[in-house]
Amino acid sequence: LSEGLPLALGEAALTGAPVVCTDVGASLRVLSDPDDFSRFSAVVAPNDALALAKAQITMLGLLGEWSKYAEDDAPPPVLTSSPTPDDVAKITRRMYEKSEHRRKLGMMTRKIVQKSFSGDRYLREHEQMLWIGKSAKIMANRPHVNLQEPTDVATALQQTL
Repeated sequence: LSEGLPLALGEAALTGAPVVCTDVGASLRVLSDPDDFSRFSAVVAPNDALALAKAQITMLGLLGEWSKYAEDDAPPPVLTSSPTPDDVAKITRRMYEKSEHRRKLGMMTRKIVQKSFSGDRYLREHEQMLWIGKSAKIMANRPHVNLQEPTDVATALQQTL
């Protein structure tokens, strides 16, 4: 069972918290800018617990691809597959230190969701659905004529009018 448009994901993004999720349904669509497809959230393959855990730690510590949002003076720590207790302490400390930077990243995701799911967008979509429904009704009420396969474009256009 899968939710096509993950409403909870959009709601989470609207809180301004950074989002880490799996790529199911329209997750990637919800979190990507409709204009340039930029994304400020982590999306990982479904059913991959290790990738999800790594993405959460990477996001919380602003490591790897997210380090560019941390405004660091020194290189950030690297998340290894077998971290030492010292590595864990450094990354944990960084998670606390970078909370404001993470918040900025989360607010960028919030802007994307607000842009993608604005009231104007829903108004346009409802108008389109009404127009499609009206057109379908008109087409259904037209008399049916047995048409032969047109031999050229001009004949095809004439038959549809």
